[in-house]
Amino acid sequence: MELEHEPLLGLLDGVLGFQSVNSQFAALGEEAVVPRSDIDSYGVFLVESLDFDSVTYELGMRGESMTIAPENHSNFSYTPLSGSASALWDITDRHQLSLSMTHSERAPQVQELLSDGVHEATRSYELGNADLKEELSNNLDLGYRYTSDWMTA
Repeated sequence: MELEHEPLLGLLDGVLGFQSVNSQFAALGEEAVVPRSDIDSYGVFLVESLDFDSVTYELGMRGESMTIAPENHSNFSYTPLSGSASALWDITDRHQLSLSMTHSERAPQVQELLSDGVHEATRSYELGNADLKEELSNNLDLGYRYTSDWMTA
């Protein structure tokens, strides 16, 4: 669900959102190496943009609550948090420069936590790690774009 709000103070445009994913993971048959699990995830996010002369600024953030409830095992709970900030400068009609910074967090999947057995398709033995924490990623991106009548680069 997304809710787009009216411009705040005549400057900020944005969207507030909510996401819910509720699923069951089940590996079937004798070769099942991961226990059946219920997975519930709830996320809230906000994205705002501000145009100031020839520069557009954007800020975004997301918080999530995730629970993995495997059969015959204790539950796992995670709270990944992510955020981003960017600026896009229209130097001219043909030239743009962008800079963005992001911090992302991802909860492990049930396969990464609890796999224990031979995976027949890959002919490998997979062993999960129940002590895994959120995976973190920090990124800085600088970009340049050129647009002409017949191409964009």
